[in-house]
Amino acid sequence: MSTPFNGYIYALLNQRGDIKIGCTQYPVHRLRVYTTGDAPGDEKHYAGVWLTTTSAFYQLLNIERRTHLNFEKLRMKRHTGQLTEWFNVNIDNLSEWLNSQ
Repeated sequence: MSTPFNGYIYALLNQRGDIKIGCTQYPVHRLRVYTTGDAPGDEKHYAGVWLTTTSAFYQLLNIERRTHLNFEKLRMKRHTGQLTEWFNVNIDNLSEWLNSQ
């Protein structure tokens, strides 16, 4: 008997209001990884977590990739020009898009 696969897309909110769009199988653990190194006042929290209908990790990565592409114009860059997984996206717009997938 195989273990069921649970994959999640999440929106992580920082203190400035920026949103990181990512994916994980373990949202509680993932948030702990982010907040462990945060200085007081820099904590992050989930603005949203969506359970997907994927049955394999590669499918979850595909949803994450499509989400990043959909909001590409709102994607934040480092001062070097390197892309990040952080976006200046409205959480309602992100939620509406994810719920339509």
